[in-house]
Amino acid sequence: MSNCPISFQDLTPAAQKAASPSAPAPARMMAARGLAPMQPRDLVTTQYVLTFDADPKIADAAQKSLKGLDQRLANAVLSDTALNPFVLAALAEFLVERDADVARILLNPSTPNSAFITAASKGSEAICEVVANNQARVLKNPEIARALHQNSQALRSTTERVIDFLVRNGVMLDDMPEFYSGAEKTVERLGRVASGIGALAVLGGSTEFLRVGGRVAMTHTDITATV
Repeated sequence: MSNCPISFQDLTPAAQKAASPSAPAPARMMAARGLAPMQPRDLVTTQYVLTFDADPKIADAAQKSLKGLDQRLANAVLSDTALNPFVLAALAEFLVERDADVARILLNPSTPNSAFITAASKGSEAICEVVANNQARVLKNPEIARALHQNSQALRSTTERVIDFLVRNGVMLDDMPEFYSGAEKTVERLGRVASGIGALAVLGGSTEFLRVGGRVAMTHTDITATV
């Protein structure tokens, strides 16, 4: 358990008792297999901690339990904002082929950015869409764009949308040519809009508003342009 990122002191008393290296091996094995009488959050947290157990058989059993997490247990913990972020990140990895469960993990505010990277790099087309639609996370962790780009299951349009969003917010990943291509397209679109606004000014029209990624509405002869 020495490599476990969760401090033993941060565990609940029930989890400490079940996951303690001093606990009898049979008791730790029961918890690893999900057979210990514990609350769902404590049980899943204990199983995660036991994946770092010094006994490889216990560690393997705990990992198998999390990969095959019982659906009733999943329903009880995946949306739990009190579940440790390290556990949520591990579950995003272990359950990566279970779209509904991964989506619930991604919608949990306590889920760390690392889980979004995992989902973006290994998730299905549907999961990649869930990731891409969370613009706050994308902006906070632009590496999500790289993960999507490397995932063959992600639609090209999904990746391009994420890159375009980042470019429009002044975020670039210098080693990804796709970002420079996206920047050029954005500048080109803005240039077309600017030309339209200039032409409108000559005609005596006026603009109602201009928003990158939104709609430019110009009152004269009802001219409209989209960026």
